[in-house]
Amino acid sequence: MPVYNKTWLGVALSTSNSTWELVTTATGEIRVLEHYYGGEATSSTVLRTGIMRVNAQGTGTAPTAYTPNLFKSGAVKSVAAASTVYGANNATIAWGTAQETLFDPMVTHAFNAFGGTDRWVPQPGEEIYTNGGSAAGSISSRSLSGTPITSGHMIFEEL
Repeated sequence: MPVYNKTWLGVALSTSNSTWELVTTATGEIRVLEHYYGGEATSSTVLRTGIMRVNAQGTGTAPTAYTPNLFKSGAVKSVAAASTVYGANNATIAWGTAQETLFDPMVTHAFNAFGGTDRWVPQPGEEIYTNGGSAAGSISSRSLSGTPITSGHMIFEEL
């Protein structure tokens, strides 16, 4: 199955806008294999972020879709067949008139954003799956405590 990554570089996080969001089609399925944040704050700053299921999709203008990087060149499937990845390399995403609402975090990163890092790599069976093509099947990452600058990546597999 194709494996992709979504990266962000020097993004000032937001507690109301997500860093990224994965939305699957009705028949698509994706699992998250790794997630990483690295802090770039200029002073000591506690940061908590979460990976959460989407409770209700945003309304208004949808954010720009992001084309993720494919790890294996020549793979037969395209991520567009299974999902839409929202996000940018250098900004959080905005839904226009209302943001998506999120459930409690399934994974929490907590670290000092003044050069600290945190990486989540699930054990087999602990991966986060998305499917179903609805808001409840989508996942998102957002700051839970502040707005420091970070860079990072997410690695996911299209099933």
